[in-house]
Amino acid sequence: MLIASLVFSWCAAGLIQPQEPENVLVIVADDVGTNMIGCYGVGARPAPTPTIDSLAAEGVMFRNAWANPVCTPTRAALMSGRFGFRTGVGNTLEAAGVGLPLQEITIPEALDLGGSGYAHAAFGKWHVQDAANGGALSPNWAGFSFYSGFLDGRFLPPHSYYHWPKTVNGQDLISNAYATTVNVNDALQWIGAQTGPWLCYLAFNAAHTPIHEPPPALHSFEQSWGAGILHNWDFFSRYQAMIEAMDSEIGRLLASMDPAVLARTNIIFLSDNGTPKQFMKPPFDSRRAKGTLYEGGVHVPFIIRGPRVAVPGGVVQAPICAVDVYSTVLEIAGLDPEAILPPDLKLDSDSLLPHLQDPELPSQRGFAYTEIFGGPELPGRTNGVAIRDGKFKLIRYDSGTEEYYNLDLDAFEADDILRHLKLNQEEEFHLLKLRLELNTLHGG
Repeated sequence: MLIASLVFSWCAAGLIQPQEPENVLVIVADDVGTNMIGCYGVGARPAPTPTIDSLAAEGVMFRNAWANPVCTPTRAALMSGRFGFRTGVGNTLEAAGVGLPLQEITIPEALDLGGSGYAHAAFGKWHVQDAANGGALSPNWAGFSFYSGFLDGRFLPPHSYYHWPKTVNGQDLISNAYATTVNVNDALQWIGAQTGPWLCYLAFNAAHTPIHEPPPALHSFEQSWGAGILHNWDFFSRYQAMIEAMDSEIGRLLASMDPAVLARTNIIFLSDNGTPKQFMKPPFDSRRAKGTLYEGGVHVPFIIRGPRVAVPGGVVQAPICAVDVYSTVLEIAGLDPEAILPPDLKLDSDSLLPHLQDPELPSQRGFAYTEIFGGPELPGRTNGVAIRDGKFKLIRYDSGTEEYYNLDLDAFEADDILRHLKLNQEEEFHLLKLRLELNTLHGG
């Protein structure tokens, strides 16, 4: 009995005591593919990204992460945990006019439903609002207790990164400071005021057009462009400078946080889609960039660093999706989505925490999925869906046309296997498997 009592006391004092709640910082870049992030090592001219590279070195880098080809559906998917064909969000607000429906249970709403005690706030680009989901109050109606940022997709004249419409909890203001810096300042102020666990969603406009020169202190490029005014010459370097400026501000954010708070913070960094065509450099194909279902449009950087990482510097090859942010955040907060969400709600998100413990684990769902629909088909932007397993990728356009690639042998999708006279046994097996997964997914 004495031994049993001692064991019980030891367990009660240690192993079964709930740990101090961990914070979550979700950072979303805009229009930045893997080719622009140094640690991925796939681009001919990546931007200087020492902060993001350090997140990968100290955390876990996901090599095969997919987002949607354009930004609004990615943001809707990660916020709802559901693919766009379920929510109706399959294209940009500008193309389709459809925002995230209010009936979707967002991450902050799920945190509240589960009684997590987490504070939550969103900063920066929103881009999932419409007249039906709150308009200027859309982030608040979506569950965030505080919002400060830019509601729309990009700054249009007369607005710029230095003069832009800022919305704070539904109130419209004008900011005359560099947007990337303002977003970090606002996030820092909010984080510093928190006394309990929190979720901070920080979504930058950078490096979306317009391509404006960042403040000189934030980048290492020559100062010969003019005061934030777009010049066609040196267009690519200006884009690189915007990414470097974002990286610098992420570094300032982390350096300015209380070290004890930062030590309890899990950081999830990703981009909303691939690199735009005007910034694609060989061996990447500018015709297979943002807006397309090819790897250049959907393959994005995705990195997690924080106390949940057991293998710093780990690399995950398993295919994952931006939608997986949802369940990952909830599990960090100690919540089981199945226990708090309605039983009839079909969730497409899988927690990525197992990969932080063992980067060698296979994907829980076994595939990654992406889609674009709901807007006009523009040159180079054809509506359809794509699905991949660890090696093979199937694209199916709305016309019914299919393309099929072996990404291990053909990372830039130059060789459509369906054009071969005959598929080998492995190719045939994975094609049937991916077709079945697509049919099951859309039938479920």
